[in-house]
Amino acid sequence: MTQLLLDLEHSNLNLEHSDLVIEHSDLNLEHSDLDLEHSDLDLEHSNLNLEHSDLDIEHSNIILEHSDIDIELSDLDLLSTKRKSLTT
Repeated sequence: MTQLLLDLEHSNLNLEHSDLVIEHSDLNLEHSDLDLEHSDLDLEHSNLNLEHSDLDIEHSNIILEHSDIDIELSDLDLLSTKRKSLTT
């Protein structure tokens, strides 16, 4: 009878151990999922930084174009002023 009780306890401990192993595996999977999610967020952050840099470059190019147009307008104003002074 005692052997039967010992076998039963041993079997219960084995089941408990198996449950803990499964729980550990589940936690490892959850950890892996979180690592993957973190990597995805890092990638998204990098992509947003790249997009921001692209927009900064585009903005700088627009400012340069605007400056070029201002210079052209100034040149035209100078030419117009010279013409007026020559015709008067």
